[in-house]
Amino acid sequence: MPILLLDTSLKSLGFILVCYGMVLLLNSKKATIAKLNQEIAERQKLEDKLRYEAHHDPLTKLGNRKACFDKFTKLSKQYQWLYYFDLDNFKQANDEYGHHIGDKVLELFANSLTEQFQKDTVFRLGGDEFVAFSNDSPEALPQLRAHITNKIEQYQVSASIGNCKTKIKQEPDEILKQADAKMYRDKSRSKSHR
Repeated sequence: MPILLLDTSLKSLGFILVCYGMVLLLNSKKATIAKLNQEIAERQKLEDKLRYEAHHDPLTKLGNRKACFDKFTKLSKQYQWLYYFDLDNFKQANDEYGHHIGDKVLELFANSLTEQFQKDTVFRLGGDEFVAFSNDSPEALPQLRAHITNKIEQYQVSASIGNCKTKIKQEPDEILKQADAKMYRDKSRSKSHR
């Protein structure tokens, strides 16, 4: 009887030790899994940040040239018009008032564009050139120009505007080229009226 009792006690003790070992192992695995999940979340956050930076202008927070071309076909199917904007006298304002004011002018202009157009349809191509997709026809260009230049006129900066009807079968470069050509005609008209 004592041997049987000792044997049962040893088995119980062994079972308890095995269970305790399993609990320790599970806790260790939980900590490892939690650490891996945290590393995955941090990596995802970094990838999202890098993806955002690759597709957005750091100053204006608008989509950049790459984002514009990535979305061009999709936006051309949704919107009938592409508007092309170029800031007039921007270089002179930048030189006269300093680069911090030049940055401010770009930010103000970007904000004016996003008030007029949906933010995900407005892009900064580079420098002082922007584009926007819209279904609004160009008949109201004088009102559009007044609205988007209102905040930057104090720095003697205005905007030239070109537009082109979007055509799904036409290459993005060709549509941009046509809108850019109209923008330069608008710029020439503006200079001749000064």
